[in-house]
Amino acid sequence: MTLTLMAMAAASVILPPFMTVISSNNDNGIPYYTGTAAQLYDLRKDYLQARWAQESLSDEEKAFLTAQEEDITTPFIYRYCGSYKSILATFTILSVMVSFLTAVCIPPVSAEEHSRKTDQIILCTRFGRRPAFLAKLFTAVIFSVAAALLLFISFAVPSFVIYGTEGFSAQIQFHILDCTWKLTAGQSVLILLGISIAAAIMLGCASLYLTEHFRSSIPAMGVLIGFLLISSFLNIPGQLRVLSQIWSYCPAKLISVAGGLIDHRLVPFFGTYLASYQVGLFIYLVLAFLFAFGGYFVWRRWQAGGR
Repeated sequence: MTLTLMAMAAASVILPPFMTVISSNNDNGIPYYTGTAAQLYDLRKDYLQARWAQESLSDEEKAFLTAQEEDITTPFIYRYCGSYKSILATFTILSVMVSFLTAVCIPPVSAEEHSRKTDQIILCTRFGRRPAFLAKLFTAVIFSVAAALLLFISFAVPSFVIYGTEGFSAQIQFHILDCTWKLTAGQSVLILLGISIAAAIMLGCASLYLTEHFRSSIPAMGVLIGFLLISSFLNIPGQLRVLSQIWSYCPAKLISVAGGLIDHRLVPFFGTYLASYQVGLFIYLVLAFLFAFGGYFVWRRWQAGGR
């Protein structure tokens, strides 16, 4: 299944430019901006102000983002970074694929001793407590992280082959106009990759915890896939600031350009503010620890209680 998804990932990168080439003609009209540079930057400023009002940002958040804007180099200097733009566009698909793989592959392996009624034999052995659970946890985390990295490679390699490798230090604002962080195209890719790996660790630990909680793979798979579907399609209006912001940290939403790089809603942190990609990374690692600890607690309790 992993190889199938890797092939699909590579195809999703290769086919669009191929189809564009064979279907292009000279009749396609491309709109051009004809105003002055000052007018363009004023339009961007007005657009950001409208976005901040729509996202119900506080005056303190607006002041913080305005300060971040002042650190961004202007005028925006164009540099080609086609491969990084292509990779950034694929992170939403990557998050869905990783979530699906962890939901389908980890629970059946973790629940094998329960389904075969050999759990009590394993639990009574010399390494049936902590070493056995740590081995299961290590397997789940390694699989989920490896899946994330392999899928990323499946997206990245075709992108570099087709578009080249140049543009790592290209200013991201030239290509993502409403990003308020001083980042390059390469840094943006690394940020979303880091969030993807943290999310993979969390999903692996969550899969193990749910499997041990239900002592069956089917309910665990149902919960994980159900959450994936709901988080992919359900949107909470921005007017409900707290609920909407919490919901935006779901992997299917945060691991994307829209969720990780241009979500302007901030989180207060000891006199300063953290961006969504910074908070999301921290939340995923904390949840991974909680799921791992909870899974171990359930494992030990099941050993003590018996069948």
